[in-house]
Amino acid sequence: ANASVRANSGKRYTNDVARTAAQNLKDAGIHLLANYIVGLEGDTEATMKETLEEAKAINAPFFNLYAATAYPGSALYREAVEKGWPLPARWIDYAQHSPGFRPLPTATLTSQQIVAFRDQAFREYFDRPAYMDEVVRRFGMPVEQDIRHMLEQKIERTS
Repeated sequence: ANASVRANSGKRYTNDVARTAAQNLKDAGIHLLANYIVGLEGDTEATMKETLEEAKAINAPFFNLYAATAYPGSALYREAVEKGWPLPARWIDYAQHSPGFRPLPTATLTSQQIVAFRDQAFREYFDRPAYMDEVVRRFGMPVEQDIRHMLEQKIERTS
């Protein structure tokens, strides 16, 4: 959601454009799965919170929050290797839900801080009355129950 972080990532849209697109989809009866990334270049605790708050404002029926990760073969991976940034030692630790998941740190945040924010923000997004009310309205009580069951699951992190 932060304009500076978005610009660092090469994105040219604004929050207003994203909100309008989300509303247009909703008006057309299309259910949006909104994906967001935290831990990008320039991200801080405050800018990651901006992203979460913007996601809440859009209130998509499904939401996912990824931590910026230098996947092998990507441009970000090549940059990480060139700059000597820490990378996961095991393939499994590239998986966002792996106990040892290790995204890239930023200038102000460690990998662990980014993962902790991601996990907390994921739960916070789904466990809101505004979200649950919308889910029940669109999909019914069984889906709310499924989401509550999902929220009972906790990812055990080792790093």
